[in-house]
Amino acid sequence: MAAVSQMTEQRQKSRGFRVDGGPVFNAVVGTCLQCVGPALRRLLRTGAHSKPKERVAQLKKNKKWKLLHVPVRNYLTSVTQLVVRLHDESIVRRVLRHIDELLPFFSSNPKASKDLFKHLVQLWSTGKDSIRLPAFMTLLKFLKMNGDEWLLPAIKKMYVGYVTNSKVTTPASWPTISFMASSLVEIMSIKPEITYQQAFVYIRQMAIHVRNATNQKNKETQTKVYNWPFMHCIYLWSKLLADVYPNQVLGALVHPLVQVVASAIKVNPVRKYYPLMFHCVRALNMISAKTDIFVPTIPLMLTALVSSDLNKKPKATSFKPFDFMCMLKFSESQLLESNYRTGVADQVHELLVEHIRTQCHHIGYPELVVMLAVQLRLFLKECKVAEIARKFKQLLGVIEQQATFVSQRRRAAQIKFTDTAAVVYYCQSLHPSVSLQNSLYDGILLLTFRVSGRKNCRPLRTHPSSSSTSRGRRPVWPHRKA
Repeated sequence: MAAVSQMTEQRQKSRGFRVDGGPVFNAVVGTCLQCVGPALRRLLRTGAHSKPKERVAQLKKNKKWKLLHVPVRNYLTSVTQLVVRLHDESIVRRVLRHIDELLPFFSSNPKASKDLFKHLVQLWSTGKDSIRLPAFMTLLKFLKMNGDEWLLPAIKKMYVGYVTNSKVTTPASWPTISFMASSLVEIMSIKPEITYQQAFVYIRQMAIHVRNATNQKNKETQTKVYNWPFMHCIYLWSKLLADVYPNQVLGALVHPLVQVVASAIKVNPVRKYYPLMFHCVRALNMISAKTDIFVPTIPLMLTALVSSDLNKKPKATSFKPFDFMCMLKFSESQLLESNYRTGVADQVHELLVEHIRTQCHHIGYPELVVMLAVQLRLFLKECKVAEIARKFKQLLGVIEQQATFVSQRRRAAQIKFTDTAAVVYYCQSLHPSVSLQNSLYDGILLLTFRVSGRKNCRPLRTHPSSSSTSRGRRPVWPHRKA
């Protein structure tokens, strides 16, 4: 406590101790981190290998706890103040490990728990990248130990921190934002019933922004939808609903979220905002892949492919490819560059492959790709860019090959489409052959990245697992308004 008071300049005469100099400070802190935890466990007779909740129960029954309650609380408060004022990352991580050992004592002190919760969320939100992970692991253990008491405040504060960090999206900030999204999903997955309350409110708020932007058609309302925080919130909720599916509580939010995402695309569906549309389609593909719910994104991709006027000769030459993962819109000059048509074609090709590979094992796959095959043939007849034409011709061949295979297997099976169990069994039986088909799709995607030079891109796609086909599919139509 004397060491902390030296850092905070709150020297109290009653303590009678003074810590001066870096070596003395490090020695005092190191001794506390090494000895205090074992000493408290030995004094209060709490087992080091027992479960955290059992240790909390042992503390409350211990008669010595009433005598040591106040000094232990003061020590815990000093440790939480210390962890946010240190600048050496290695020492901060060591203090966090020490806090992790003392979590049962924190759980028995409401005031110390409140301070710890605030500082852990602060480190997770604003700390350096090497500090965020140990802070999150300690916070996760703290929340699981204390039940539902701190879960709702944690979701609220962490959501605000996530939105704040996502305002500026660059190649350097993508890993941090992705980590924050994954860790927040981990927190929200602890208790879906509590998460549903906040998820409903936040998704409804997004739907209101989309409705206002659709009805009022002005720059102010459109800016509230076409921005990075809104886009990252779409990714966050898509990842959450995809990861926890088939949870019945949060599963009810899949349809509203899909409507919000699809309506956001239609707020201003012009060429300038194609990068944002690609982000939205990627989120829809993520939901469809994990939940096995059919979300028709093929019409959106075909519209972008046809309306981009890829045969038009570019007015400017550019050598650096676009990083679509860090773009929400094209500038006027970028629309005239040579990389515009190749970039749009690559994105459409990649997203079509992602969508098709999630559906290629279903019994209705041949009918699903009929219009896609027709549109691609018309596109290939008019396309004069050899590189783009070759890519989509290869994709068309794979699509037709799989459609023929599924049709032959379906005809030989002679099943009734009204027999749900037989249809599910048929889809499961296709998986050994689909693995070969997926390898073809992977080869197409790898060729796309090599040709376009986008090896360092960070696509957030999620491939379906083999167990997803055992669940039924229900359509979610994106043309309805949110």
